[in-house]
Amino acid sequence: MLIRISLEWSSDIDPEPTQFSKLPDALTALLGALRALPLSSEQREYFEELFGPSAVQTIGHRLGMYGEVRTLAFLDLTPHLVRVDPAAPGASPRSGGGCGPGGTAL
Repeated sequence: MLIRISLEWSSDIDPEPTQFSKLPDALTALLGALRALPLSSEQREYFEELFGPSAVQTIGHRLGMYGEVRTLAFLDLTPHLVRVDPAAPGASPRSGGGCGPGGTAL
C-alpha cells in the first residue's frame, strides 16, 4: 500500500500530496516539513509524538481502521490540515514534490 501525505495550505501554493511506499519514510518526511514551519513548541511536541518513529504502528493501525489520520497545524491562528492516508490505487511512489507554505519541500 502506498502512503500519501499532504499539508493543505490556504495560499497561492497548491501542493500535491507526496506518496511513499513505506509508512516510516512518509512520517519522517512529514515531520521534516512540519519542523520547518513556525509552529509553537507545544505543536512541535504534539507532532513529534503523533508522527514520530514510535508511532508507526499506531498510525498504521489507524490507517487500517479509519482510512486516514488527520490533524491541524495552526500558523498565526489559521488552521491547516495535515493528512496521512492511503494513495489511490495505481499511484506510484515519488520522493518529494509536495510543499508547504513558502515552498517548504516534503
